Amino acid sequence: MNLKLDGFTITGIVMWVASLCILLFQGIATAMEKGEEFTNIILCDFAYDLFDAISLKIPFDFLQKGFDYIVFEMSLFILLMIIGTIFVIIGMIISD
Repeated sequence: MNLKLDGFTITGIVMWVASLCILLFQGIATAMEKGEEFTNIILCDFAYDLFDAISLKIPFDFLQKGFDYIVFEMSLFILLMIIGTIFVIIGMIISD
Protein backbone atom coordinates (compact mmCIF):
# COMPACT_ATOMS: atom_id res chain seq x y z
CA MET A 1 0.00 0.00 0.00
CA ASN A 2 1.45 3.27 -1.14
CA LEU A 3 0.20 6.15 1.01
CA LYS A 4 0.80 9.55 -0.55
CA LEU A 5 0.10 12.56 1.64
CA ASP A 6 -0.09 15.97 0.04
CA GLY A 7 0.13 19.31 1.80
CA PHE A 8 -3.61 19.61 2.40
CA THR A 9 -3.83 16.22 4.10
CA ILE A 10 -0.80 16.87 6.29
CA THR A 11 -2.20 20.29 7.26
CA GLY A 12 -5.52 18.68 8.17
CA ILE A 13 -3.85 16.03 10.31
CA VAL A 14 -1.73 18.67 12.07
CA MET A 15 -4.89 20.65 12.83
CA TRP A 16 -6.52 17.49 14.25
CA VAL A 17 -3.50 16.90 16.50
CA ALA A 18 -3.51 20.57 17.60
CA SER A 19 -7.22 20.29 18.32
CA LEU A 20 -6.71 17.23 20.49
CA CYS A 21 -3.85 18.98 22.35
CA ILE A 22 -6.10 21.97 23.06
CA LEU A 23 -8.87 19.64 24.24
CA LEU A 24 -6.41 17.88 26.54
CA PHE A 25 -5.19 21.24 27.88
CA GLN A 26 -8.79 22.35 28.51
CA GLY A 27 -9.48 19.11 30.37
CA ILE A 28 -6.42 19.52 32.57
CA ALA A 29 -7.29 23.17 33.26
CA THR A 30 -10.83 22.16 34.22
CA ALA A 31 -9.55 19.41 36.52
CA MET A 32 -7.23 21.85 38.29
CA GLU A 33 -10.00 24.37 38.97
CA LYS A 34 -12.39 23.99 41.85
CA GLY A 35 -15.46 24.84 39.75
CA GLU A 36 -17.32 22.28 37.71
CA GLU A 37 -17.61 24.36 34.56
CA PHE A 38 -15.50 23.19 31.59
CA THR A 39 -12.67 25.58 30.71
CA ASN A 40 -13.28 26.81 27.18
CA ILE A 41 -10.63 28.35 24.92
CA ILE A 42 -12.10 30.45 22.13
CA LEU A 43 -10.46 32.28 19.26
CA CYS A 44 -11.03 35.78 20.67
CA ASP A 45 -8.97 34.88 23.74
CA PHE A 46 -5.87 35.58 21.64
CA ALA A 47 -6.77 38.95 20.06
CA TYR A 48 -10.12 40.25 21.31
CA ASP A 49 -9.68 43.85 20.15
CA LEU A 50 -8.74 42.78 16.62
CA PHE A 51 -11.69 40.43 16.22
CA ASP A 52 -14.08 42.97 17.75
CA ALA A 53 -12.94 45.63 15.28
CA ILE A 54 -13.32 43.20 12.37
CA SER A 55 -16.77 42.21 13.60
CA LEU A 56 -17.95 45.81 13.69
CA LYS A 57 -16.81 46.40 10.08
CA ILE A 58 -18.76 43.48 8.58
CA PRO A 59 -21.60 45.13 6.64
CA PHE A 60 -24.23 42.35 6.54
CA ASP A 61 -25.98 41.23 9.71
CA PHE A 62 -26.06 37.51 8.83
CA LEU A 63 -22.32 37.48 8.08
CA GLN A 64 -21.59 39.38 11.27
CA LYS A 65 -23.63 36.92 13.35
CA GLY A 66 -21.79 33.98 11.78
CA PHE A 67 -18.41 35.59 12.35
CA ASP A 68 -19.34 36.46 15.94
CA TYR A 69 -20.39 32.88 16.63
CA ILE A 70 -17.18 31.42 15.23
CA VAL A 71 -14.86 33.91 16.94
CA PHE A 72 -16.61 34.68 20.23
CA GLU A 73 -18.55 31.49 21.07
CA MET A 74 -17.21 28.41 19.24
CA SER A 75 -14.56 26.45 21.10
CA LEU A 76 -11.15 26.55 19.43
CA PHE A 77 -10.76 22.76 19.36
CA ILE A 78 -14.06 22.40 17.46
CA LEU A 79 -12.98 25.06 14.97
CA LEU A 80 -9.65 23.30 14.37
CA MET A 81 -11.40 19.93 13.96
CA ILE A 82 -13.74 21.39 11.32
CA ILE A 83 -10.93 23.13 9.41
CA GLY A 84 -8.76 20.00 9.65
CA THR A 85 -11.58 17.87 8.24
CA ILE A 86 -12.05 20.29 5.35
CA PHE A 87 -8.32 20.12 4.56
CA VAL A 88 -8.29 16.30 4.69
CA ILE A 89 -11.30 16.13 2.36
CA ILE A 90 -9.66 18.57 -0.07
CA GLY A 91 -6.47 16.49 0.06
CA MET A 92 -8.44 13.31 -0.68
CA ILE A 93 -10.20 14.95 -3.64
CA ILE A 94 -7.00 16.41 -5.10
CA SER A 95 -5.00 13.18 -4.75
CA ASP A 96 -7.40 11.28 -7.05
